Formats: sequence, structure tokens, C-alpha cells
Amino acid sequence: MNRYHVLKQFYFIRIWIVLCLCFIFVACSDDSTIDNANDDPIQTTAAISKMIGRLEICIDPRIELINVVENVKSYKEKQLHEPTMQQETSNYFLPYKNHPAVEMMQELKMMGFTYTKPRWFILGYTNLPELMQLYPLKQTYFYNDWSPDEAKLAEFTQKLKDFYNDTKFGTFYHKHQTDYERLLDVVSADFEKRDYVKLLEDYFGEKKDKYVFIYSPTSPGGFGLWIETERKVTVYSIMFSGYVPLVLHEFGHSFVNPITDGFREEVDRYQNLFLPIQQDLPSYYDSWFIVANEHIIRAFTARVTAMLDGEDAGKRALDNEVSNGFKYIIPIYERLKEYEANKDKYPDFHSFFPRIIELFAELSS
Repeated sequence: MNRYHVLKQFYFIRIWIVLCLCFIFVACSDDSTIDNANDDPIQTTAAISKMIGRLEICIDPRIELINVVENVKSYKEKQLHEPTMQQETSNYFLPYKNHPAVEMMQELKMMGFTYTKPRWFILGYTNLPELMQLYPLKQTYFYNDWSPDEAKLAEFTQKLKDFYNDTKFGTFYHKHQTDYERLLDVVSADFEKRDYVKLLEDYFGEKKDKYVFIYSPTSPGGFGLWIETERKVTVYSIMFSGYVPLVLHEFGHSFVNPITDGFREEVDRYQNLFLPIQQDLPSYYDSWFIVANEHIIRAFTARVTAMLDGEDAGKRALDNEVSNGFKYIIPIYERLKEYEANKDKYPDFHSFFPRIIELFAELSS
């Protein structure tokens, strides 16, 4: 073998070694970014949950997914000196802010798919990544105020599945399972002190079939909703913290809103109460009906605060609500005392609600 052939063989051996090293580097680099990227545990990503009496406390990946898709465009990259789940989530998903699912979410938001509606929507589906529809969407409450294009929502569902797979959402969720479990333990501590399900049912004189508090470290706010099927009513409180009064506030929507719906014509009669306070309220409280519900629920939360922590604490809660723009809350708070003192006459909140309507009439005149 002459020198030329030796050099030629040596050259090809060098190329083969370089190619092997590149392959190893890519594989290692990919693994350092996401554990087991080629073996993403996407078969099922279920909620992490625990039971305290009749209250289920959980972190639900469906809610985390919809939060990310809804808000990723506003995320900013942060230095992880003291990482939190919000920071971890922001850094991980920021590169996907122009994903088709995110773009379609923006389109749907322009059509009214905002606030509670995306959460109602996603809870009507099975676990990720299957997202199989559990029941007709028209059974969910948000259809009372919004009539979306169901074909668009079906398309959006497929894009959510694509987002799940393209971002390896399952790997991210499973990688942080220990962190989620630790957070769940922290927010669960206060709920072990009292039976808050009994408190809600005793106060409103009504029972629900299932109570779920979804703690969501990525939630942009608090949301209260319920899903009613032929067999049962499940109520949800979705919060970014475990602060009990706010959790009860969100659960309160599941009791109060259906009652105000039943008195919709009477409540709407006092629309003139909205204009004097509209400028003092956040823009998303954009109708008297919504604001009426908020007044009642916030007055209820202040009453619970007074019952649990003393009248002074209740008055501090009231002052805070007045400063937030809820100017009618003090007379509603006082009227709720009448309800509490006359449970023989008013066995449930529905039977008392005409007294709330009478109060609106008094305030209106």
C-alpha cells in the first residue's frame, strides 16, 4: 500500500471519528436541555392531587397548558438565581410564543374566549395529551354568555395537542413533579384546619357533588366555575395561591351565579347602579350583572372572615373591597347578617335572594 492510499484511509477515518463525535455531542446536548427528549412521557399527564375531607386539591396539567398557551406571549426570560415555577415555565416555553396554538388562542380571545371561558373549555376534556371531549360543550355554563364556533374550538383542541407534543410539555411537567408536589403540600396546609366544604354548604344551604381546588402557579388570576352533567355538579376554584378567603370567593361563584341567573330580569332592572362605579372597577368587570355577582360574593367572603377571625377582620375586608371600587358592599354585608340570623325563614340563599333584589331597588332609588 503506497503513501497516498495510507493518507486517504487516514483521512476517511478522521471524518468518521468527527461524525461520531458530532452525533454524541448532539445527543448529549439534547439530553441536557430536556431529559429523555426522545422518550417523552406523553401517554398520559394526569393531575397531582390529594384529598382533604371532601375537598380535592390538585395541580392540573390541563389548566397549566391553557395558561401557557394563553399567556406565553407576555412571558419574559428571567435569570434563575432563585427559580420559581413561574420563572421555570416562562423560560422553558418562551421560544414557543409563536406556535400555531398560541396564535389561534389570540384569535379566539378577540372573539370573546377570555377569562373563565378557556378554563371551562379545557376542563370539559380528558387528560393530556388525548384531550377527548367528555360531554357536549353546550352543557358548560359559559355558553349562556357566549356562542363560539364549535368547529374552531375543535381545531383549537388539535393545536393544543400539537403544542403539547412540540414543546414536550409532558417531559416538562414530569420533570417538575416533585416541585409540584411540594407546592401542593404548602397550599394544602390551611385547608386541614377547617372543613370549608361544610362551611360553604351550611352558609348557602345547598350541596354540590364534588369540590376541586386547582392550585395553578401559572394562573393569571382567580377563577370560579362549575360543570353540571346529568349525574352531578362539580365546582372548581382555580387560584395562583392557597389564600383561603380568595379560594372561598371562587367557590362562591358556583353558588351565587346560578341564583342570580334565575333572577336575571330582576337584577338587570337596576343597571343604573353600574354607571356611578364603573370607572373605579377593573375593565373586565364590564356589566352590572357581573358586578352584582362580585358584590354579593365579596360580601359573603367578608362575612366568613368576620365569622372566622372576628368582626374587626370582617370590617378590614370590607374596607379593602370599598377601596377596590365595590361601593355597594357594605349594605349587602349588613343584609347578609339578616340571612344568617333567620335560617328558619330562609333555609337557603335562593329563598333569601329577593331581599337582595329589594336592596338593589333601595340603592337605585
